[in-house]
Order: sequence, then C-alpha cells, then structure tokens
Amino acid sequence: MFPTNFGANAVNNKFLAELPHRKYEFTGIDDVRISGELSQRKQAYLQKHLAVHFPPSPNFFYPFKFCLLIFQEQLQLTCQARETLMLKFDAQVMLIRNLSGNLVNGSQGKIVGFVSR
Repeated sequence: MFPTNFGANAVNNKFLAELPHRKYEFTGIDDVRISGELSQRKQAYLQKHLAVHFPPSPNFFYPFKFCLLIFQEQLQLTCQARETLMLKFDAQVMLIRNLSGNLVNGSQGKIVGFVSR
C-alpha cells in the first residue's frame, strides 16, 4: 500500500515492464454531464464546491456553464483512474470502484486475455 498514486504507479509500471508479453494501451473516455432538472441536493452540492473555486463576487457574475467546465476539470484532476491504462497478459489488476454486488472496489484479478471489438 502506498500513501500516494505516484508510489503505486511506479511499482505497477515496474512489474508491468517485467512481464514478457505485448503491451496494450487503453484510453479512457470520461465525461461529466448534468442533464435534466437538478435536485435541490445536487444544486446545493454544486454551489458549495463551485464557491471554493469561484467565490461569490458582487461585481462579477460567472456563467454557470463556465463554472461547470472548471468543476469537471477539478473532478478529472482528482480522479483515481488514469487517463491511459497499459495492460499485458498476466498483469494483476484491481477495481477502484464498485461495478456490481460481486465486482467491488478492491476486487483483484489477473488479465487472461483480450477481446477485440
């Protein structure tokens, strides 16, 4: 276990490099969208977090869409998942978020193959 992603990534890259198999690169596609009507709770959450980056000013009004773009950027900066993922056959992997009742954060596995689309 490491206190930062930097240390974990260094060890992960070392072990991945030691595997004799071909490396496959996957690029994540992330998007933050707010659709439909926002609940009061979501509006309060956004206002609270946007105020950290954009303190209210009586002399200037920040367009809401601009604030959402900055908020999206902040979410991506703090995301645990890397934008590009390198994998090899036999590489050990671990989930960093829940996918279902059986596939939960911390579940570990090993790459046994790749399927093309």
